[in-house]
This record gives sequence, structure tokens and C-alpha cells, in this order.
Amino acid sequence: KTFLISISSYISSEINAIVSFPSLTLLFALIVTLLLIIPINIILHKVTGIGYLSAYLPPIAAIILVAISIFLTFIAGLIPSGFAARKDPVVALRTE
Repeated sequence: KTFLISISSYISSEINAIVSFPSLTLLFALIVTLLLIIPINIILHKVTGIGYLSAYLPPIAAIILVAISIFLTFIAGLIPSGFAARKDPVVALRTE
């Protein structure tokens, strides 16, 4: 029962974190990526000599990358919380 309570509290806190912080982080990452495409395209044009060869970030790829990032963040927090929920709190605090 304690395990389920711990996991459910983790899930609710993770959902709150996903809604609040990553939106700014992901927005910043997308802006940096879009800004980095400009010098990358200049380098591509100079190195290859092909004027129509350009790097770009398709919107669907950006959405997929954001979804994968959120999923991996969720899993990365869920696994340690599962281990922590199985341990006795007194033993865990004693070894800390």
C-alpha cells in the first residue's frame, strides 16, 4: 500500500513539474535550435557550394522530440521513486 501511495504521489508531482518548468525549458531549447540553424546553414552553403541545401527543424520532429524528452524524464524519476518506496524509511535515513 505504501508503494502505491508513493508512486501515485510521484506521478502527481511529476505531472505538475511537466506542466510548469519544462514548458520554459523546451521553449528555450527550440529557440536556441532555430537560432543555431542560421550559422549551420551558412557553413553548409560555404562548404558544399550547394545553395539550396539547408538544415531545418520540421515542426513534427520538434513535437516528437519534446514528447520523448517528457517521457524519459518521467521514467527517470519513476524508477528511483519505486526503489525508495520499497525501503524502510528508518534504514534509508540512517544510511543517508
